[in-house]
Parts: sequence; structure tokens; C-alpha cells
Amino acid sequence: FFWFFVCILASIMFCSISNEACVHPVVSKKTGHIFEKDLLEKHLKIHNECPITSEPMTMEDIVEIKNNKLPSKPKQLNTTSIPLLLKTFQNEWDELMLESYQLKKNLNDSRQQLSHSMYQYDAAIRVIARLQQERDSALKELANTRESMASALQQIETMKALQLQKQGINNNNNNDDDDDNDIDMNKNEKQDEDDSKLSSELVGRITASALELAKIRKKESKSPPLTLVSMDCIKTEFIVSDNLSYICHSESDPGINCIDIDINNYPHKRILSGGNDCQLIIYNRDNKKFEYVIKGHNKKINDCKFHLTDSNILFSTSADNSCKIWRLLDDGKYKLQWNIDNIYNDNNVLSLSQHPLNEYFLTCSSNGYWYFHSLSQEKTLMSGGDGMHEINTMELHPDGQILATGCNNKKLKIWDIRTNQIGFTFDLKQNDVNLSCMNFNENGYYLSSGDLNGIINIWDLRKIGKNKDKQFLKQIKTENRIRCVKFDKSGQYLAIGQPNGIKLYLSKKWTQFAEFENIHKKDVTSIQFAQNAKFIV
Repeated sequence: FFWFFVCILASIMFCSISNEACVHPVVSKKTGHIFEKDLLEKHLKIHNECPITSEPMTMEDIVEIKNNKLPSKPKQLNTTSIPLLLKTFQNEWDELMLESYQLKKNLNDSRQQLSHSMYQYDAAIRVIARLQQERDSALKELANTRESMASALQQIETMKALQLQKQGINNNNNNDDDDDNDIDMNKNEKQDEDDSKLSSELVGRITASALELAKIRKKESKSPPLTLVSMDCIKTEFIVSDNLSYICHSESDPGINCIDIDINNYPHKRILSGGNDCQLIIYNRDNKKFEYVIKGHNKKINDCKFHLTDSNILFSTSADNSCKIWRLLDDGKYKLQWNIDNIYNDNNVLSLSQHPLNEYFLTCSSNGYWYFHSLSQEKTLMSGGDGMHEINTMELHPDGQILATGCNNKKLKIWDIRTNQIGFTFDLKQNDVNLSCMNFNENGYYLSSGDLNGIINIWDLRKIGKNKDKQFLKQIKTENRIRCVKFDKSGQYLAIGQPNGIKLYLSKKWTQFAEFENIHKKDVTSIQFAQNAKFIV
């Protein structure tokens, strides 16, 4: 009996990992430990080392123990009866519930931590986005400031150089005049007038007004007004018909040279025109009647305008060497308020522009001079220009500080009216003919000009002095001659007048988007936009 008991004990082998009887025992050749084969295989697939001694081990180091008398795995004692089995199930259920509770608790904590982390992440993203926006805005403002300072410094240096150059020329001219016995008194008087300047008080007002207007336009130029008529609407819905056209001037002496729209009374129903018949006519497009016919000039009208703030005041210039200011009286008739005819020296008065200060305006004549007038004082305060070349066209910058003149020597000159000095000169020698018209964009950045060869030149005034070899921002070539160019009040559209109609271009891109042909038999001489481009005259 003793030997039988010993043999049974010897035949039962326990796994070194699970401490349970082995069904398929194997022994390690390196360590001598006994393992359950399946359990050891799973371990070696992951770790490749002995689970007891941690020595390197593979399945080749294992020897299977051959023993056909090995019993099957005995049942555990606690499952040999039903009460013990129920107790085991109860214990396992309790452990499962405890583990499930712990998992739910850990999941809830993880959710709270994740929610807090996501909130912090979202807040950090918003802060970063705001800081990036503030950084970009600051960089943009810095770039604009640097550009403005560079442009101002360049302008100051140019003005100084031109002033020194002009002083040298004047000295040479004085030396030549000493040797010349034939002295023209009229020229001396003009030179004295050229040296005149505006008062320091008026210069200060002009500068302050220009700075204020520049701030306003900078805000408005960032995006076009919401009420602006779109390109598609202009292209598809704008039409020209008989009921939208009218003949207002003499048919025996036909021709309209200039028009203007009264912007004081919305919806801009009054239209002023000046023609070859020496008459000014105000037409009401609502009732389609001629309100006023004003006579007083002896030759054709070259330019006419409503006052910017007082529609009862009109300006007109004529080939009869005069500029006239008209005022509507209480009796319903226009009366001549001021006749300027003693300063142009029998020269054709071409253009006029009203200053943003409203009480001042400028005119130019073909003798090469321009003049600064005070409406309230009825006095000419200053004359500018060099008198060396005839002026074909003139335009005042919206800021009221600089003046552009196109001369018959194929040059466009930019004058500073505060100092009566030339700021810049654009050479147009590559053009075969002189300029016929020009206009500033309302934001003050762009200047456009046209000539009889059908070429439109557009400059970016912010880049003056930076691209000396490439002065043109854009040059547009058309097939027909150009008599007039005009930006709308928003600065988004540019219109050009040609022999039989007009073309419209989009600012900045300078691409044509609309054309109205065969609406005139001869050249279009003047174009005006209504507010927000509601209509075009």
C-alpha cells in the first residue's frame, strides 16, 4: 500500500506557473522547472524567457514528459457539493459587482477630466486665435505706417530737391534778364504771382482737413457700401432709351462739353450741363423739365459744377477767358455773383475744382497757370504753375492738398497747393499725344488719365518714389480716343467716354465688365455717376 501511494504522488506533476496539476507536462532543459505546455507556449510567445528565472528560453529548450498514466485534472474541493458551488458563484458575483462599480467610477472620473481638458483646449484655441488676429492687425498697421512715412519722407526729399533746382533756374534766369535789354513787364508780374503762397492759417486748415478726410476714406475704402449697385446689375439692367435721353442745348450749335449732378438733393434729380451754345441748363429728370437756362458767357462752356454743399451756387468756366459764379436768388432766378475775367490774360479757362473746405475753388487756363480762389472773399488768393507749357486738363485730389495738371509737353505734374511746388512729374513721352482728361479715385490712392490715342494710364500714388522705372500701375489700351474718365463716388468703378459710348472697368483689377455702345453719334465728353452708381449720366 505504501508503494502504491508513493507512485501516485510521483505521477502527479504541478506547473511552476499555476501550481496546478499538469495535463501535458514539460520540463526546461536549462532550469529543470516543470510547466504546463499550453501555458508555457503562451508565455514564450510574449516574453521569450523563463517565467521563473527570467533566463532566455524558447520551445526548443523544452522537453515533453511522456507519462500515459497521468490523471486528468482533479476537481477543486470547493465545487464538490451544491452549497459550496452556490457559495462560489456568490463570491464571484460579488467580485464582479465590485469590479463593475470601480470601472464605472473610473469612467466617470475620466469623463470629468476629459471635459475639463477639452474646455481648457477650446479656451486656449480662442486665445491663440485672438492673439494671432491682434498680431496680424498690428503688423498691418505697422506696414501702413512705414509705407506712409516712407512716402512722406520721399515727398519731402523730392520737394527739397525741386525747390533747390527751381532756385538755381531762377538765378540763371535773373542773370540772363540782366543781359537782356528787352524786358516784358507782363512776365515779371506773372513771376511775382508765381512766388505767392497761401497764408499759414489757411495752409493749416488745408492740412487738418486732409488728415481728417484721409481717415474717413480709409475706413470707407475697406469694403464697398452695401447700397452700391453691383456689376451684374449694371451689366444686365442698365439701359439707354428715348425716355431717358433729352436734347437740351441749341441744335444750331450742338455739343455738350460738361455735366454735373446735384448731390445735395437725393435722389439727385437735377442735372447741370454746359454746351457750345454758351448756355448753362439745369434739367429735372423727375418731371423731365428744364428748370433754368442761364446765359452770360460769350463762348462755349468748358466746365460747370454745382456747389458741394449749396445747390443754389453754380460754377462755370468758358472759352471767353472767364470763370463765373452764379447764385439762385429768392425770386427764383440765377444772378451772376462774381465774374473772374481779369487774371487769365485772354486765355481759355478750361477746368475748375471745388476744394473740400467748400469756400474755396481752383481754376486753370491754357496759359499754363492755375488759380486758387476764395468764394467768401471773392478774391484770387494764389496763382500757381510754371507758365511754360499749356495746361490741357486739371483735377484736385479729394484731400485738397495736391493738384494734378496735364500739359501739352506730354507730362503730368502733381502740385502741392500749400507750397506752390511740383511734387512729382510723370513723363508720358511714350504717348504720341497729350492728355485729354484725368480723374482721382475717391479714396485718393489712384489717378487715371486718358488721351486721344485711346490709352488709359493709372497710377498708384502710394507707390510714388518706389518704382521710378515703372511708374504705371496699369495701362489700358482701347481702340478709340478718350475724352473723359470718371470714378464713381465709392471708387469701385471707372468709366471712360469714347466716340460712340462708354466702357466700365472694375477698380484694382482694371478689367472691363460692361460697355454701352451706339448711344451717341459723337465723342462722349463728360460722365457723372449718381450716389452708389444708381444711374450714370
